[in-house]
Amino acid sequence: MDYGFYTDIYLGSAISQKAFPGLIARAEAFLNRLKSCCRVECAGEESEKMALCAVAEAVQAQQKRQGIKSTSVGGVSVSYDTGAGSLRGLYEAAAVYLDIYRGVG
Repeated sequence: MDYGFYTDIYLGSAISQKAFPGLIARAEAFLNRLKSCCRVECAGEESEKMALCAVAEAVQAQQKRQGIKSTSVGGVSVSYDTGAGSLRGLYEAAAVYLDIYRGVG
């Protein structure tokens, strides 16, 4: 997977060329994990690469949202983003391009 595919075929612009290698590595790790527990089928020739790009963008978006989720001044209350739902977001990004089956089958 190279940055040229991301910009020229996927038509992505959210990820910088500098950040791309790290984000695509995380996306590949997620897809490999998904393949180990689910049946994953590619709908088209470039589907897996497109899914990797989508997951990489989702990883980047999640990284930007980490930190304080909400605060209160009266009574001093702070809650932090624990990443709950983060796997769901990655799954949903991949599912746009891949057919993913869980369970019996």
